[in-house]
Amino acid sequence: MVLVAATFSLRMQRRGGVTLMIVGGVVAGFLLYVLSDVVFALGISAKLPVELAAWTPTGISLIFGVSMLLHLEDG
Repeated sequence: MVLVAATFSLRMQRRGGVTLMIVGGVVAGFLLYVLSDVVFALGISAKLPVELAAWTPTGISLIFGVSMLLHLEDG
């Protein structure tokens, strides 16, 4: 979650779009929360292996955060 938060907070405020940045951060957090609950329900019902259900939200947020940080810092 720190990587996802850094993605939305490291942009320059002088360029404008602060409202869009805040809304994007809230939406990203909400989507990760919903994904976590859905994957948790699939793990409880044994439709998904427990290890995969436990690590999927972490992996998705890690991949999203790192890829966005690399995209923003590259220029």
